[in-house]
Amino acid sequence: MAIAERWLAQYFNRPGFELLTTTSGQFAADGDMMEEFLGSRFHRGHLELSNLCWIYDNNHITIEGNTDLANDENVPARFAAYGWDVQHVHDANDLVALADAYTHALSVKDRPKLIVVRQPHRYGSPHRQDTKEAHGEPLGEEEVKLTKRAYGWPEDASSLCRRSARKFRDVMGSAGGNERPWNSLFAGYSKQYPDLAVQFERMQRRQPPDGWDKDLPAFPADAKDLRRAIRPQRFLTQSPRTIPGSWRLR
Repeated sequence: MAIAERWLAQYFNRPGFELLTTTSGQFAADGDMMEEFLGSRFHRGHLELSNLCWIYDNNHITIEGNTDLANDENVPARFAAYGWDVQHVHDANDLVALADAYTHALSVKDRPKLIVVRQPHRYGSPHRQDTKEAHGEPLGEEEVKLTKRAYGWPEDASSLCRRSARKFRDVMGSAGGNERPWNSLFAGYSKQYPDLAVQFERMQRRQPPDGWDKDLPAFPADAKDLRRAIRPQRFLTQSPRTIPGSWRLR
């Protein structure tokens, strides 16, 4: 997605008309770091994808136990070596530190970003926090009550929406109004760059350009190949030179 966004921005943006300025965000956990495809991380650093930001939930817990059982590498140092900008937030409950990290990440314009956030697993659970059991098992009714007590929540409330959560919902619900300035920007863009505006709108509707297939070559069917396609060949056969039940390509 970050590569696609970068291409779209470079193709469509014009001075005074920054239509595309988005950043792709992704949450990643310890398992993602251990099971990743390393080349893709390197490639993103090589491309300097500054519109990509990862938030690494570094809780040190897997379903088997501490991550040290399977992995003891320095993940932030590896990403820094790939060319990523790396930050650390040592307490996920420090909202000021989180906000500062996000603000800094948006200011970095020459590389992808990694924010390493230290978050206790099942935070607030008095008996299950930072345990492998909490990773793969429900807390249980009694432990849920104890956790609510640690949060200062009503222990017997089965469905509770905190005031802060409702506020977040309301803010996100009203965010649609932010499209109005963009629509005005695109209206001016359409007047100054009408051809690009048409291309942009067609891409949004997944409509290819008119006549996109007019130069595609045509290959006449070959009778012999048609017969071969109709009469499938046996591709596998039992090998007499190997143990019974084994197979080899003919």
